[in-house]
Amino acid sequence: MSEPTIPETTTTTTPSPRYTITPSLPTPQQYHDLRRDTGMTPPPLPAVPHALAKSIHCILAHDTHHDPSTSPNDPMSNVVGMARLIGDGSLFLQIVDVCVLPAHQGRGLGSRMMQMLVEWVDAHAPEAYVSLIGHVNAAKFVYPKYGFLPVVPSVGMYRCERVRRRREVVGENP
Repeated sequence: MSEPTIPETTTTTTPSPRYTITPSLPTPQQYHDLRRDTGMTPPPLPAVPHALAKSIHCILAHDTHHDPSTSPNDPMSNVVGMARLIGDGSLFLQIVDVCVLPAHQGRGLGSRMMQMLVEWVDAHAPEAYVSLIGHVNAAKFVYPKYGFLPVVPSVGMYRCERVRRRREVVGENP
């Protein structure tokens, strides 16, 4: 099986010309930091390169007003959001890692990244069952705009040993 590639296709500008949204992968550190800084569980850094390489499609939002002098060694330090598509590439896909740094939220970045992922699926895997797990408010008000429906009477479930271990350490119940 060949490795998926992120096409060098459309770069789009959101309603604010301050931002561009481009199909590309974050660096492992950017991925880790975006998840951490947006309140998502940060993954173990050593596992990230392999996970990113298995992405079907990935979108990054960039702040074009970023001052590179604040991070001179990181040319991609202007990444403020991401959204990723994982799965088998044709029948089953999952939208994951949709996040925007808090200082850049409310500007249409998450919506535009979602729209770009849905457009990619429609063009490349129109028969796919696409799933996602999202915040309860987004499930009610955001994701239906892109054609997503609740899975009732089904129930979403998960298993993650690193989360279980962390909860065990802090004495938190599942």
